[in-house]
Amino acid sequence: MKRIYSTAVLIFTCTMSFAQFHYGVKAGLNLSNLHIKGSGNADEWKPAVHAGMWFSYEFTKRLTLANDLLYSEKGYRTHSYKTRFYYISFPTTIRYNLFRKFSVEIGGGPSYLVLSRDNESDSETRWNNKIDWGLCAGVRHDLSSRLAVNLRYEHGLSNVIGKDEIMEYQSISGDDPLLNPSTLRELGYKDTNRNIQLSISYAFAHK
Repeated sequence: MKRIYSTAVLIFTCTMSFAQFHYGVKAGLNLSNLHIKGSGNADEWKPAVHAGMWFSYEFTKRLTLANDLLYSEKGYRTHSYKTRFYYISFPTTIRYNLFRKFSVEIGGGPSYLVLSRDNESDSETRWNNKIDWGLCAGVRHDLSSRLAVNLRYEHGLSNVIGKDEIMEYQSISGDDPLLNPSTLRELGYKDTNRNIQLSISYAFAHK
């Protein structure tokens, strides 16, 4: 995944001088959840927000390469428990214009975890893996030359559980073998992000 992403960024950098450059801002809503290995998604999807900047290079009237730099909040919730993951995300997408104002996109990239919190304590949660690689796909509709609406699905690939996190356990005897437990990852635990993102974007300039 890292090699594919690095190659895409290299192509993006080398060819940008031959393309039409656009940039602007975007913001909108997230609807996020955790996919728990062996159990499926958590109980409820959690609403949150995202906001940031976007940059794109239009190679032809149909083909565009785009980057976002976003603050994006994710997590999940149940009826009594809520988590929040605060990310800085840098997805790269290839956009193909199917019709005059309608296009599809596919891509991916890394997100950097700034902070993870829940509603039960002030300490960081076990979901503290700093880098989350993921894929994304979506559709875009241009409302005008400057305004557009975008619907995107993000599929996390990385285990968001921290590498050193262990199972919370209370020993009942001095010779209990679980006094030195394995990490959650070693025990087979894997949680990955899922997110649906609805955005409104605004273009500042066309060069």
